[in-house]
Amino acid sequence: MDQLIPAINNLQLIFKATGAEEIKLPQIVVVGSQSSGKSSVLESFVGKSFLPRGTDIVTRCPIILQLLKEEDNGESEATWKYQFDHEPNVEYTDTEKVRQALENRMDELTDHKDKAITDTPIIVRIRSPSVIPLTVVDLPGIVHLKIGDQPDNIEDQVRELIMKHISNPNAIILAVNPANADIANAESVKLAQQVDPTGERTLLVITKLDLMDKGTNATRLLSGEIIKVNHGIVGVVNRSQQNIIDNVSVEEALQNESRFLKKNYASFKDKIGSQFLARKLNQLLIQHIKTCLPNLTKYVDEKIQHHKRVIDQLGPLVKDCEKQSVLEESIIKFFEKFHQTTTTGSLAIKISINADELSKKIRNHNNNIEGKIDNEIRDALKNYTNFEGFASLEEAFKSVSRNKIKELLPVAIKEARVIHTLLSESIDLSLEEGVKWPQLSVLLSHITKITLRGQLSETEKMIKEYLKVQRCMIYSLEPKFREMTKEWERQELSTGEPNYEAIDDENVDLNNNLTKSSIKLVHQAAVLPLTTREIKPKTVDYCRHLVLKYCRIIQHEVGDFLPKHCYYFLYEKSVELMKSEIRKQVAGKHSTLISESESVALNRKYTEEMLSKLYKAQTVIDSFRHSVDFSSVINIQESDTE
Repeated sequence: MDQLIPAINNLQLIFKATGAEEIKLPQIVVVGSQSSGKSSVLESFVGKSFLPRGTDIVTRCPIILQLLKEEDNGESEATWKYQFDHEPNVEYTDTEKVRQALENRMDELTDHKDKAITDTPIIVRIRSPSVIPLTVVDLPGIVHLKIGDQPDNIEDQVRELIMKHISNPNAIILAVNPANADIANAESVKLAQQVDPTGERTLLVITKLDLMDKGTNATRLLSGEIIKVNHGIVGVVNRSQQNIIDNVSVEEALQNESRFLKKNYASFKDKIGSQFLARKLNQLLIQHIKTCLPNLTKYVDEKIQHHKRVIDQLGPLVKDCEKQSVLEESIIKFFEKFHQTTTTGSLAIKISINADELSKKIRNHNNNIEGKIDNEIRDALKNYTNFEGFASLEEAFKSVSRNKIKELLPVAIKEARVIHTLLSESIDLSLEEGVKWPQLSVLLSHITKITLRGQLSETEKMIKEYLKVQRCMIYSLEPKFREMTKEWERQELSTGEPNYEAIDDENVDLNNNLTKSSIKLVHQAAVLPLTTREIKPKTVDYCRHLVLKYCRIIQHEVGDFLPKHCYYFLYEKSVELMKSEIRKQVAGKHSTLISESESVALNRKYTEEMLSKLYKAQTVIDSFRHSVDFSSVINIQESDTE
């Protein structure tokens, strides 16, 4: 049983070293207003005056006091030894030096900002044969007003700090309130009730019993008639300010307290006073540790498993001799991921849909322009009328057809850029999921993005050249298209009307490759006698019909050609160029490219440190867990009343 409190002290040191605040250890937290007598209560546990004192905020961070009982070494006078967690190899025996060391450490933790507070704790181990084993956390006193150079929100800062510590479900709250202050307005009790409304974790200490008005006493309050808390109410007498000025020692003050209580509160017998409070807290803390131990054990085990999983996710550290092979594997993995994202999954679907959209938009581009190009045809017929008054249908047809083909350029360019954007997103996704080395990821991103942008330029150039080829010579080997021009020539020269409507669109082979048969130029049927002042509507209708027919054939060919070539230039050719450039760029750079980012390295270091501390904590817990008799957990209040 004697090992429980020292074991928890060791756990506090272990977890403070890693900043593991999520470990909620059993502890006693002291809460009270400034000048409520907190420091005197704590010093009475130790038997020495060693805490900083003053009229302003003196305690500016949590101070964890670990009282350890040492065996009597046979010396005539008991000794007190003080050690700080930040100076584990330094041992103090002079209380004035301890006081100064506390003040210096608080200055360091608050960056020497006068009156500022911090949540970083100071742990003080106190060894003596005269102390009762105990661990308590002293917190800054509750304040209401900013004084001097204190921060404007000092009240909120202090309350936030207190609430953080007393919200720990494994904390016992030692609420301190002076007897000469109305308990109904006790700030310490109010805060305790916010987190412990039933009072199951609260013990109330009434200080300064000797300073109550004459004719009054705290008997009803100490008896629990005014307020009830689960762990009871204990009254104490502090060293007064005059005692401190007169250098009255803590030992003398305790003797004075004993005499005062026997005289004025004899009915409470030995269940009142600082020494009783220390013993009660010792029993209470031991009981509380035993109660919390199973959950604490489970929590530490779960944390070990969690951090082991993190280490597994981070993977082992790569040795220098392994970095070249890891580099090669990482690049292969990147391209496999890139291929996967462009052929399967949501991005692949978008790329496929966009390729289909490109084909559809090209094939259907001129479907809805019938009747909208008549003015363009009339202008073309006028522009190609010779000095004898004959308009060249051939040249008008070619001119308008070239313009319609040219209109396909922005459509194709736009869709090619969309494919480029999707492939760029695929690169980002592949790097994010497939490459964990930051410097390699940056290099791969740089090379692949530049290559892809270069291939976009090549793709746009290819599209422009291909459409120039389609525009440079307007011809058709499609039999139905040629038959239409012959029919128009025969009927027009005989003053009849061409029966172009009789030609069935569905019989036109729109997928016919125009380069497979012999060439038949349109100009064989393309001389139209008319004056510039008179262009017959039927001529415009027929020219429009020819343009639309021809454009449909070209659009189907372009719609089949461009999606395939865009994908080839932007993906297949890009990957080929990427691999070639990456091989050049990574040569001899495996040591720098295969290195963890600062954040990953810090995460690994933190996780490994936490695992080490957790294993130590597990060892500490196991050292006493099996020896604890849980059936001996008693109700302290009941034992006190026996």
